[in-house]
Amino acid sequence: MLIERLAIIGLGLIGGSLARALRRPGQAQAGHISAFDRDKAALQQALATHVSDDASPDLKAAVEGADGVVLATPPAATAKLLAEAGAALKPGAVLTDVGSVKGRLTVAARATLGQQLPRFVPGHPIAG
Repeated sequence: MLIERLAIIGLGLIGGSLARALRRPGQAQAGHISAFDRDKAALQQALATHVSDDASPDLKAAVEGADGVVLATPPAATAKLLAEAGAALKPGAVLTDVGSVKGRLTVAARATLGQQLPRFVPGHPIAG
């Protein structure tokens, strides 16, 4: 198993696809997936299709206890959610994103993550 407990922040095209890929039969890569989204229908669908074990409109609740957190939200929202997610990270957890732009995000990470900054690994949906 790649990761015991993962939080996926945003269940749109990329976040939802990631959750589904991690749940492919015979290829389980996450023991427990927590999902956060502001869209209650997306949360309900994630639970109904078993791509997440729990789903919450409360970001802190989704992140608490996670070994890894993936921010899969539009770039305009990611910087704000980064601060919230960073504040709820458990020690040693890894935080990443799947956005294609990094300028505003890395500035926000430096400004808000403090001691958690070394746990932030900027990602990209194509490059991984």
